[in-house]
Amino acid sequence: MPLKLLSKERFFMGPTLYPILTAKALTVSKHLLTTSFVVSMAFGALLGFGTFGDVYAQTSEGQVLSNASSSATQVSNPQASKNSKDPWESFNRTMFRLNDQLDQNLTKPLAQAYVQVTPGVVRTGVRNFFGNISDAWSALNSALQLKPQEATEGFMRVLINTTIGVYGLMDWATPMKLERHSEDFGQTLGVWGVGSGPYVVLPLLGPSTLRDSSALLALDVQATPVKRVRPTENMYELTALNLTEKRARYLGLDQELDEAALDRYSFVRDAYLQKRRSDIFDGDPPSENEEDFSK
Repeated sequence: MPLKLLSKERFFMGPTLYPILTAKALTVSKHLLTTSFVVSMAFGALLGFGTFGDVYAQTSEGQVLSNASSSATQVSNPQASKNSKDPWESFNRTMFRLNDQLDQNLTKPLAQAYVQVTPGVVRTGVRNFFGNISDAWSALNSALQLKPQEATEGFMRVLINTTIGVYGLMDWATPMKLERHSEDFGQTLGVWGVGSGPYVVLPLLGPSTLRDSSALLALDVQATPVKRVRPTENMYELTALNLTEKRARYLGLDQELDEAALDRYSFVRDAYLQKRRSDIFDGDPPSENEEDFSK
């Protein structure tokens, strides 16, 4: 592969360094996280599986963000913001506030500490490693959705990054023009006609819908190889490391989110629902009937 395709980070991260870098990343996470799985799951608040960070970052340059921001900034009274897909708004707002407090008091400070003590080259390796695991599940869901090109590219990404990329620590597939496609079982159900159902904010896990939360808890979480790591302590550390790294990517978005909307809850809800619908229809959703719980 031409050397010009390699970033400085990837060039200097030779295979002999990865055992050391991986061990250091795990050691950092172990020192930062002194509690067990309860704290690890708390890291999921507003970031783990469909959080405002993912929603905001992935839609910040598109119409989804524009529409969500417009609807949220037009709200003078947050409690008056109504959406037919949010019949449980009172409960959802309570959970949203709880998750937000957990994020501000636990997740965000730990993510900041992680960034301060962990070299960027290590964080890149950690991000690539967990991204490779995610690619495998996305490829399988692409196949279930009868998307042969996306499925093939996903499986090729996993093959290349797992082998010459040293278990996914280096991302060689992206310079090879193998595009990453993010798919999950909730999207697969949506593609096959299962409606989203009501919007719900899950304790600790953040924004979701009845369909997506069912798929998440039934399959998405259970399917990850990290779930099978033993001893259990190592599984918790890897889970915490993954979620901490995700939160670290969005440390700069808090102020932007505050500036984008008068009502954070409505903004996150509308952005999430629009993004999920866009994902299911591969960026080209048809007009939606506001009165039903369609995709």
